[in-house]
Amino acid sequence: MTSAIWRIIVPQLARLVVSLGATSLVPALDAQGTVVTQWLRKFGLGTLESGAYSANGQFIVTSGNWGAHVWQADTGLLLRSLGDQDGPMDAVAISPDGSLVATGTGNWNGSDFTAKLWRTADGTLDRALTGHAGMVHGIAFSPTGDRVLTGSADKTAKVWRTSDGALLQTLTGHNGRVFAVAFSRDGTQAVTGSYDDTARLWRLSDGKLLKTFEGHPNSVLTVAISSDATKLMTADAWDNVRLWRVSDAGLIREIKDAGMEAALSPDGNLILSGRSDNTVKLWQASDGALLRTWEGDAGLYGGGIRLVAFSPDGTQALAGSQDASLNLWRTTEGSLVRRLRGHNTRLLEAVAVSPDGGTIATGEKGNIRTWRASDGELLGSFPGYARVLQFSPDGSMLLSCPANAATLRRVSDGTLVSTLSGHTGPVFSVAFSPDGSLALTGASGNVGGDQTARLWRVSDGTLLRTLVAHRDGVFSVAFSPDGMKALSGAWDGVALTWDVSDLVPKPAPVLTIQRAAGKVQVSWTGGGTLQQSDRVQGDFAPVPTQTNPYEIDLVGTAFFRVVR
Repeated sequence: MTSAIWRIIVPQLARLVVSLGATSLVPALDAQGTVVTQWLRKFGLGTLESGAYSANGQFIVTSGNWGAHVWQADTGLLLRSLGDQDGPMDAVAISPDGSLVATGTGNWNGSDFTAKLWRTADGTLDRALTGHAGMVHGIAFSPTGDRVLTGSADKTAKVWRTSDGALLQTLTGHNGRVFAVAFSRDGTQAVTGSYDDTARLWRLSDGKLLKTFEGHPNSVLTVAISSDATKLMTADAWDNVRLWRVSDAGLIREIKDAGMEAALSPDGNLILSGRSDNTVKLWQASDGALLRTWEGDAGLYGGGIRLVAFSPDGTQALAGSQDASLNLWRTTEGSLVRRLRGHNTRLLEAVAVSPDGGTIATGEKGNIRTWRASDGELLGSFPGYARVLQFSPDGSMLLSCPANAATLRRVSDGTLVSTLSGHTGPVFSVAFSPDGSLALTGASGNVGGDQTARLWRVSDGTLLRTLVAHRDGVFSVAFSPDGMKALSGAWDGVALTWDVSDLVPKPAPVLTIQRAAGKVQVSWTGGGTLQQSDRVQGDFAPVPTQTNPYEIDLVGTAFFRVVR
């Protein structure tokens, strides 16, 4: 079975972007193969709703009103985006072994009320969990990963088998939306939080309600149970965090004005909370003492903290704000580990680094932006759609792909130079020839659609050649280092090499005439053949003709011309 060719890499290129996506982390390889990392300030409006660490600490998953994303925890690199990025994902969880991501989907005014399981490795949909009659607000994996717990606007919580998506139990009893769900450490119990201002503890062997935790003045939006199952933490919409005894549902402690988003550390000793004023606070669970306060990243549009989480070992705290920025701090000394920006409504779809490494271009739905690589300063912004981006070899132009065409723009001011129109399917790949004179584009299309690569003259946007041979969409194109060959890779698993040497402009011949000892020596550079002998008698002044810059008339004697 063949696999699709998505990207062709020519090692001799000075810099190669190695990851694209909805993030402002731009990793690239320099000429020596060293990873270069630059964090950019990303402007945009969006909302994060949920986030979690994988059990091994390798991944962070986040979700919001514009989809779900998987990040590499130690570098902050976006690994992939899941599903339809134009729809909300209200909840997210990652399986203990990191192989699956579960998302709660739906629209407040719509009819998609499914939870979905995605393969972390490639972002493909594993299966949909269908059965709720309302939006899925909460989701969690069991400690062994064999079950998924969901909470819904239909006032129920449901337990599903991960392997085949079978519905195992429906937990009924809440009088409002079930917004938060969690498993106990041993997987035998589940806790749910609801808009009915209560949290409830359930025995999963038979679905029996064991305890009801009452006293919150508003909706319970967060629930967590300690690893020894002796304490329960809840947080409500009025920023009150409560710690309860599981044995008798008795209140141990209440922390007022802590925040509606809260997390309990794995050892049960710390509470992390996020507030609408964009602050994150760390509390001692035993006595409610405030240990630390962090300021979230308000960004351009501000916005309160919408998600908090501990790393599996409790040494790091993650917080995401409404403007879609993520911050990661060390809980021990309070230092900032990193910021992740770019998870927002204007999804980043492409990045490119200029040949000299001084400028970074990013593309999203509706805008192309350029940034100074040294400090992440925004240099320019102009309207345009960019599925892919490519700098010209001299860094003066940007090639981008809006729908079924490619556009050439000046980097300095974003002025449209030309539009490369002709493809009948979406353009997914572009490349400049090494000398910048040619552009190569590849389009995607189903059977009968556009499955071609096309060569264009950059100076005026003229279509020079259509390369037809693939039996499926062309997703990757490149030039050889000498510019004499074009390469194309397609979904049909085939990579093709094309001879384009006849389209490569030849350098203009330069004739040199020297006079010495009564003789005229004629020489040239730039290729071609010189007509006539290269030596003549006489001492005459050469005069270039006006009709052909490659012709030289030696007044009174011989005529020379370079034949291309």
